[in-house]
Amino acid sequence: CNVVCIPTAAMTEDDYEVWLNPELDAFRAAGFTLNMFDLNGVSGQECADTLSKADIVYVTGGNTYYLLEKMRMCNFETHLRAALARGAIYIGSSAGSVVCTPDIDYVREIDHPEKSNLTSFTGLGLVDFYIMVHMSQPKFSEPMQGNIQRLKRDGKHVICIEDSQVVFVDGDNVRVISE
Repeated sequence: CNVVCIPTAAMTEDDYEVWLNPELDAFRAAGFTLNMFDLNGVSGQECADTLSKADIVYVTGGNTYYLLEKMRMCNFETHLRAALARGAIYIGSSAGSVVCTPDIDYVREIDHPEKSNLTSFTGLGLVDFYIMVHMSQPKFSEPMQGNIQRLKRDGKHVICIEDSQVVFVDGDNVRVISE
């Protein structure tokens, strides 16, 4: 099983190894070999070649804005959609989940848009709902309460998850799975 790990979002964060290494170790402990692939500076062709061989695409957490900018620079979305169409699995952690939504700017209060040069915050649109991550951590969940209410008032579907939960999507089947 070829697991392509995209750590790009993490690279902008201080001491990212503290939280990223345990995530990567969990994959390794489960018997997976990770092929690390930072999107920063890669060409569209390099991205296409790498994702064409991926069985699993794992996108880590970190800065959502920086991640989306680097995704756009190598046409990641097109290559990811091709991988998904042939049966690859996408796993997103934190920022890796948020970029899947229709628009990422709802996380502005807990992220740092200034770490990118984005002018459009349109996400990948792989899902038609908004994912609120880290709801078990007050430093993330408290600032997001207003955005959750605003999105719901605007008729948007919002799924809030804690760090011990995942949103599992298989076609139209969407469910939250807890440890």
